[in-house]
Amino acid sequence: MAGVEAIWNEGLPATMVGSGADAIQMTMPFLLYNMGGEMLYILQQRLYSQKIRKDKIECVLEDLVVSLYNPSLLREMLQRGPLPSNTYMTKVFHSIASTSIMTLSDSGMEKLYELMVMALKFQTLSVTHPKDIIAVTMNHLEQSRLLVRPGSAALQAADNA
Repeated sequence: MAGVEAIWNEGLPATMVGSGADAIQMTMPFLLYNMGGEMLYILQQRLYSQKIRKDKIECVLEDLVVSLYNPSLLREMLQRGPLPSNTYMTKVFHSIASTSIMTLSDSGMEKLYELMVMALKFQTLSVTHPKDIIAVTMNHLEQSRLLVRPGSAALQAADNA
């Protein structure tokens, strides 16, 4: 087991190296930001495919980005304890999606969540080294920044994530 930890911790800052409980706690930003990035991408594609006006799409995406990168949500996710259930995570993302002018039915939210989980599983299984997960997360954060207008509150929220 020590060998696996040595590979995982190789090159990571000392503040990121710790016990298993710390690892579980650090999993939450990974889940939140990567699944949230997938949610933004999926919803953007759906809105464009439905030929929604560009200004409405921008408004929806900016509302979602502000909610996703809300510091109080991250603080809640970083509370010590076991990893939350799928039911809890579905509710978290449903509440994020509900902050915009867009509405999702329960079945639509379930389908969206399943797509988010599927995409995250694919990306997680595609990495060749644990540090690559950080690159995936950084890509989601950068892509979130590109979805919103320069100077907007959403851009500031993404920058502070």
